[in-house]
Amino acid sequence: MSCTVIPLFGRGAADTPPADSTGLIFRMLRDVCLRPSTERWLTSAAKKRSLQSHLKYKLAPDCEPFYWSDRESTLLFQTRTGSLTTQQRRWELFNADPSCRLCGAMEETIQHTIMDCPRLGAREHPKLSLAEYLGLSDDSVDIQVEHTESAKQRLKLWDRLCWQVDKHPDGVQRNNDATEPLHDTDATG
Repeated sequence: MSCTVIPLFGRGAADTPPADSTGLIFRMLRDVCLRPSTERWLTSAAKKRSLQSHLKYKLAPDCEPFYWSDRESTLLFQTRTGSLTTQQRRWELFNADPSCRLCGAMEETIQHTIMDCPRLGAREHPKLSLAEYLGLSDDSVDIQVEHTESAKQRLKLWDRLCWQVDKHPDGVQRNNDATEPLHDTDATG
């Protein structure tokens, strides 16, 4: 990556920047150097269908406080980028049955998994939109972290219960009238 050098001050003593402007100079240089790379990132990410909802709120390649090296972070990333392995996604890719593995709803979509599946119980923040629940909003970082932690816990429960259903498909009653939440019986944490 190349960066254009912009002469801000000459070599004379009168041209020396005041001490308090050093931070301003570094910010200006950083912005000038990062602009082409940010534009390249936005252009390439805009071409990917899976990143459309993600790009609505993430306008620059930046570190996110939501991701760690754990299963919940992986599930959150997959959900935020539209690549969570729901039955709807399996149906699109492999022509599998799109119905919810837990409650039998017509389609197991990301929206259904995060917001609507009655077998996962009530959400901690029932009035939030899907984007807000996933931390894709203009809220403060603290509020985004709180929401994404709730979403991560719900995704972890969904993942574990789906694994159990896939392992023992005859052990779960699936119908649209099922409102009783399923419970995680795996005590391994």
